[in-house]
Amino acid sequence: MDEYITAFEALDLLFAKRELTKNEQLERLFNYYFTGKLNFYYEIYGQVETHGVLLVPDDKDETLSIETEKLIGFFNLTREYNISYFKQLLPLEQGEEWIESEVVSGEDFEEPYNYIQHYERVGIAIIEDEDKQLWQLKHSNNTSTERQIYPDVAELILIKSQVLNVIQDTKVSPSTQKRQKSTDRHEKNKQEVLNAALYEVATNYSRCIRGKIVSAELIAELVFSNAEKHWPERASTKGIKAVPMGVNRMADHIRDVIKKKL
Repeated sequence: MDEYITAFEALDLLFAKRELTKNEQLERLFNYYFTGKLNFYYEIYGQVETHGVLLVPDDKDETLSIETEKLIGFFNLTREYNISYFKQLLPLEQGEEWIESEVVSGEDFEEPYNYIQHYERVGIAIIEDEDKQLWQLKHSNNTSTERQIYPDVAELILIKSQVLNVIQDTKVSPSTQKRQKSTDRHEKNKQEVLNAALYEVATNYSRCIRGKIVSAELIAELVFSNAEKHWPERASTKGIKAVPMGVNRMADHIRDVIKKKL
């Protein structure tokens, strides 16, 4: 049995330990929906009469019944039919105002012109029940009149297990963090060595050549011998404390760059 939670409870679970504004939280929540990581649900209560007709699978234009049925329970607001609604809803929930129309200026070959651009609010008319059946919302027992609903964030329901799965997927384990820090440190050291190598080639080119060929080993030796110049923050009265890596490793990185250039 799925455990349902409100959208606000989901936001608390997802972002309790992150310093994000409410709008940033909503942006991420909706992106989880847009990318299929979370589903949005809507609960229809028995007190409020909501009717619908069952649709033929894979054909939203054909119904299986000529009579409406009263709908009760949790319904999936599927991306296939409702993603446009939520793309409109997100900026509204973030504080933007809905503009029904605006004057748009244009220009043809002869003269400028203005026209009124009208914008239509998209509603939700097709929902999916817990048995994966699609329903088209209708007004009472009138199958010819389509009905739409306009749930806001406060009315959205999510499955708690899906939210927990998203949290688990976005967590980074301590071992992964350690590996990432090691990788970042390695890349930083490598870039520092290559910058130092570039300096040596530019200022001591003749000492970087062996038999008319640029030598990675000679460049590495120059970088190493001039370490205090390249890493002054590591220097002391007793000389350089430590270089990012040994001469052989420096030569390997420099050689890789030379091969790519050739």
